[in-house]
Amino acid sequence: MTRRVAVLLSLVALCIGASAAAQSEAPLIDSPPGVVTDPPTTPSVGMRPGEIVVLGRPLRLRLLSEQKGITYHVKVGESYGEQSGVAVGFGGGFGWHGWGYGAGGVMPYAGQSYSVHYRPICTAPCEITLISGVHRFAVSLNEREPLNLPALDFQQSSNVSVKYVDRRRLRRIGLAVFLVSTFLGAGLTLGGLNYGVRGEAIRYKPMFYTGVTIWAAGTISGLALMFQQDKAKVSVQP
Repeated sequence: MTRRVAVLLSLVALCIGASAAAQSEAPLIDSPPGVVTDPPTTPSVGMRPGEIVVLGRPLRLRLLSEQKGITYHVKVGESYGEQSGVAVGFGGGFGWHGWGYGAGGVMPYAGQSYSVHYRPICTAPCEITLISGVHRFAVSLNEREPLNLPALDFQQSSNVSVKYVDRRRLRRIGLAVFLVSTFLGAGLTLGGLNYGVRGEAIRYKPMFYTGVTIWAAGTISGLALMFQQDKAKVSVQP
C-alpha cells in the first residue's frame, strides 16, 4: 500500500514539472520581442503645437545712441492689401427754362497697400540678449514713425550705435518757402498784367517776370525741402 502511494505521488510530480516547463517555453503574445515603440507625440513643456524654436548662441547687445529719445524696435510682421473696383458717375438737373441731364463715365481703379509692424524694445542706452543670426531692427526719435535699419548679422556680442538724421526743420523751412513764394510770386505776376481791353497783356514786364521766377523757383525748392525724409545711420562694433 505504501509503495503504491509513493508511485502515485511520483507521477503527480512529473505532471506538474512538465506543465511548468511548457509554460516557460511558450512565447509571450502580449509583448513580442524586437518591437520598438514610437516616442510620445505630446509637445515639450512650455510649447504649443506648431511652434518653431530657433536655436542659436545667446549674445548680448548694447543698444547705444548719442542722441536722446532714441527707441529701438524689432520687426514683428508685415501686411499686404489690395483693392480694386469701378467708379461710375452721372448727373442731371432741372431749371426754370428747361431741363437737362448729363452722363458721366466709368473709371476702374486698383491699389495696393503695405505696412510693417514693430514692437518697441527699449530706449537707448540699454542692453538686450538675443540669439545669434540675422535680425531686423528699426529706430524712432521721440515716438515718431520707426525707420528701418539694414539687416544685421550678429555672431558675437556687440555694441550697436545709431545716429538719427532729423530733417523735420528742413521740411518746415520748405513749407515756409513754398507759401511765401506762392503768395509773393503770384502777387507780382498778377500785378504786372494789363487788365485793360487794349494794349499788351503784360503791363510791367520786370514785375511780371520777377514774379514768375520767384513763383517757380520757390515752388520747386519748397517742395524739394518738404519731401526730405529722416534717415538713420547704424554702426556695429564687437
